[in-house]
Amino acid sequence: MRLSLTLSIIPLATLLAAGASAETAFFLADGEALALNRFEVTDSPVLPADSTTLKLPIALHETPRSVTVLTADRIAEQDFQRLEDTFRYVPGVFSRSQDGDSYHFLSRGFDMGPDETKIDGFSGLLAGGTFSPTLFGIEQVVYLRGPAGIQYGAAATPGGVINLITKKPLFTGSFNRVDARYSTYAGSGLSLGDHPSELVSIETNQLLGTGGAFAYRIAAQAQNQASYKDGILDRQRAFLAALTWKFGRGQRFSITPLIEYQKQPFGAGRAVSISPSTSLTTNDGAIGSIHTDDLSPLALNLASGSRILTHQMAGLDFSAELGDGWRLLATYRYLRADSDANQFTPQTASLRQLDPANPRSWVIDRRQTVSQTDRRNHAFDVQTTYELRPTEAVSNLTQLGINGRFFRTTASRSAATQPNQSPINVYTGAELSPLVDAQPRLVDSYLSDDFYWNLYAQNQTRIADRWVVTAGAGYGEQRYGRSYPAGQLPPANLDQILATRRGDVTPNAAVVFNVSRHISLYASYSTSYSPAPGDYEDARGETGNFSPTTGSNYETGAKLDWPEHHASATLSVFQTELDNVLVQSEVSDLNPRGNRYYVQTGGGRRTRGAEFSAEYRPVPAWRLQATGSYLDARYRGEGRLPGSRAERTPPWAFSLYQRYDLSSGPLKNLGFSTGLIWQDKRWSAARTAAAPDPLLLPSYTRVDLGLYYRLGAHWDFALHVENALNEVYFVNGTTGAALELGAPRSISLRAGYRF
Repeated sequence: MRLSLTLSIIPLATLLAAGASAETAFFLADGEALALNRFEVTDSPVLPADSTTLKLPIALHETPRSVTVLTADRIAEQDFQRLEDTFRYVPGVFSRSQDGDSYHFLSRGFDMGPDETKIDGFSGLLAGGTFSPTLFGIEQVVYLRGPAGIQYGAAATPGGVINLITKKPLFTGSFNRVDARYSTYAGSGLSLGDHPSELVSIETNQLLGTGGAFAYRIAAQAQNQASYKDGILDRQRAFLAALTWKFGRGQRFSITPLIEYQKQPFGAGRAVSISPSTSLTTNDGAIGSIHTDDLSPLALNLASGSRILTHQMAGLDFSAELGDGWRLLATYRYLRADSDANQFTPQTASLRQLDPANPRSWVIDRRQTVSQTDRRNHAFDVQTTYELRPTEAVSNLTQLGINGRFFRTTASRSAATQPNQSPINVYTGAELSPLVDAQPRLVDSYLSDDFYWNLYAQNQTRIADRWVVTAGAGYGEQRYGRSYPAGQLPPANLDQILATRRGDVTPNAAVVFNVSRHISLYASYSTSYSPAPGDYEDARGETGNFSPTTGSNYETGAKLDWPEHHASATLSVFQTELDNVLVQSEVSDLNPRGNRYYVQTGGGRRTRGAEFSAEYRPVPAWRLQATGSYLDARYRGEGRLPGSRAERTPPWAFSLYQRYDLSSGPLKNLGFSTGLIWQDKRWSAARTAAAPDPLLLPSYTRVDLGLYYRLGAHWDFALHVENALNEVYFVNGTTGAALELGAPRSISLRAGYRF
């Protein structure tokens, strides 16, 4: 991945006004302007202030953390459709699941929840078992490894944050683009043309008026996405529009309103494959390899029904240059996330063999679940920075900010647990009895009305363009409210449940030393916290006595940035850990109130490791990228076997990606790419005393291929083959009744027209 390519950037609008071409990039190096031919840039900031990493206006080359940025060009180049598609090319980040509950991700060995995938820096995009978010309307995907408590407030674990940055109007020129994509599977029992998917998207960016004061950007997409499982066709319809107005003397003020809408009906069932000869429980002593000889067919879908997800976003970004060195940024987002589910899903505990003499007589029951949840989020972030320059060699930047989120559920209804029904053969799909929609009655649950806030302050001092020293701290709280439907009594301990959860001070500190204009060294310390729920009882039966669970990260690293040779690299070495972890007592271990209680242990999960990423262009037409990670992620408590490795986290992993474009000869404008992914074996679940032997998922290698051709000034075509060797690999699977295989070989063809 390419890190920052500049020490400082001349505004492009200024250069264009002077007659420079938009195809040329200008940088300041040692005080002189240097012109470079246009080439794709990744891991490079596009805004004066980065709202994702440290929320400070600092180039990623000098950011003292492990950060990866994937641009819209890279997303399109490798045909990434969902966020989960990108993980294998990002060091230290792994998929918890390719399909089921895949909004979770793992970073540095920590299982991250839906709030750690943010959009424009705000939570609320994901909730309620949704699948991995689409990358429609996304300009950049930013991965920050390690804690982010100072920037975002309470975080459950210190593994990291993913921020999806929405497309905004560009002032570099007008363009229109239409794309069409067709894809299919061709492997593991599926033939070319099976389970086809189609996508059509349009996008326009236009400058309005004179003087470059107005620009708008509109995008729309219609997609029918088929899974490799039978009978699944997800239908996505999406729209985005944003307008930017720059005004005031010297255009020192800007305001950007935006809206986005997505509706996604998802077919149920996609993750489960079954191997009855593999361990069917996590405590039967059957640690070992997964048996693939009796796997159920990859394409067979044992589930039925659907879930409809609706996502709406409206927002406003405001920035102001209030004076020399004084800047104000204010951002607001309204996020609506609704889900409506009626699904029949396999129950792994019901797997049984009807005829002991027939190895293909295994059946599994399905169970109906029906629910409806509507969520509303109002989120804001306001920050101001002021820079002082006491001398030519010294500058000091101070930042104060506050962010918060009002979260409300306006509907929460679910049906009572339904009985198992309709056994289905896991090899043939034959039903012993048809599925029956019992049309269970939806029962209203309580509605939440919560408020989270976080106050942060940071100070950054730059000395002689050699040293950059940063220090800061944050503090936040969470306040809760609930309303219960008529006739439903609230729990007796409601006051404890709704008690304000106070955070902890989250200090951060970092130092960067620029060895030269190409090489920087850094060291950093960062923290996070997660307040304890108010109704957790201790051994005496009392509540409110637990301090927050805290995360800490110690990190050192080096970054190379050599634009003259089109080379960049970053290496980080770190220790990330949890402390003050809450562990629940055993079922038979009760406090004086007759309840299970919690104990706050000293240590939880700890990861020691290293991450590496690099990009190099031996010649202008050939780009090489590499990533790698070593993660020794182990439990020190948390109710797991001490010393056992963290689940779904391979100790070793790497990826290679190369693209070469022919610039002359009869095949001019033809390009090809190769991607190679390798991940080490890893546990499918945490090992505990009660479940000491979850499956050990084997290592795997995956090869991706790409072919590109540009026809004239307007047309471009791309052919992508993912998992070209049709590798059978396992993404997840705690037992042989709940295996999740990676997708078989898939082929997609994309055609684009730009004008």
